[in-house]
Amino acid sequence: MRYFLSVFLVCFGFFSLSAQTDKEKSVDFARKGIKLVDLKKYDEGIAMFRKGAALDTGNSLFYYEIATAFYMQEKFDSVILIMRKVLDKPDANDQFYQILGNAFDMKKESERAMETYRAGLKKFPASGILYLECGIVMQAKDSTQKAIEYWERGVNADPGISSNYYYLAKAYAAMPDKTWALLYGEVFMNIERNSKRSEEMSKILFDASDSYLQNIAEPKAASAMSDNSAVKNDNEKNPVKPFNKVFGQTMLESYVKIRAEEENIAGIALLYSVDCDFVKSWYSKLLDKSYPNIIFNLHKELIANGYFEAYLHWLFMKGNEKEFALWYNAHVEKYKAFVAWFTKNPMKINAQNFISGTKY
Repeated sequence: MRYFLSVFLVCFGFFSLSAQTDKEKSVDFARKGIKLVDLKKYDEGIAMFRKGAALDTGNSLFYYEIATAFYMQEKFDSVILIMRKVLDKPDANDQFYQILGNAFDMKKESERAMETYRAGLKKFPASGILYLECGIVMQAKDSTQKAIEYWERGVNADPGISSNYYYLAKAYAAMPDKTWALLYGEVFMNIERNSKRSEEMSKILFDASDSYLQNIAEPKAASAMSDNSAVKNDNEKNPVKPFNKVFGQTMLESYVKIRAEEENIAGIALLYSVDCDFVKSWYSKLLDKSYPNIIFNLHKELIANGYFEAYLHWLFMKGNEKEFALWYNAHVEKYKAFVAWFTKNPMKINAQNFISGTKY
């Protein structure tokens, strides 16, 4: 089951500016309806939305909210019936196409779902949520590569949508090269903090990070990483190695160095030591100039502020809860200081600084 944000949560500001009494009343009905639906009092909520629609007849958002209430009850035929009537209205947005396509998908009509999402993308080409839904349909058809392509297009279209990173990280975590599982997963954790999905992602990231270090340390992998040939070129004078290879080679160098210094180190402590050395090496080699990366920039800032160790324990806590608890009990004030800083300094991801496998 998929769920949706109320469009009124975004649009209240618009309605509240209106001086028309009927519109003000319609907003009150919308608020009441949303609260009732949140309490799973669907029929009562729908009744409120219908009252609001009667007062603001040109506002299709009420019908979207009614469709959402039907969707939560798995009354997908009702969703389809309602949304088809308002899909071409002037105030329709990409969420209209999303919920209609999802209703088709829940009825096992994936082709009609894809048709709906694609129609929505023609009207809203920058819709990250519609690329997200296309990817989910492709994944269900075992077309993982096509799903990844849609999710990465979703990241490119709207870098702030957390779910595209979520699905990308999970898809890449199942692959031999987990480079992008690590990066997409961490971006997701920064956008969607402290949710059920972020708890799941914490474990995925820990396992993928541990597996990644073990894999690159294998003789065959290490030999491939040390190959200095450049196979990607911006132009003939400036050959550029693939990001995955540069990332892997730099990470391998840090891993070998830390292992030589602390043979028995493991778990989050190992990841912390390796990542600290990696960041230092990455910037000393000026690799940030050829491969700008918002995650590495964050790591550098956290190290400079003394919060990186706490950050990584937060990031990986569900992958090794015992180690996190031991570290936390010994560093309570340090962790609290990190949380205070982290709360005030969220990752500011935008069209200029987002990361994607398609950018390198």
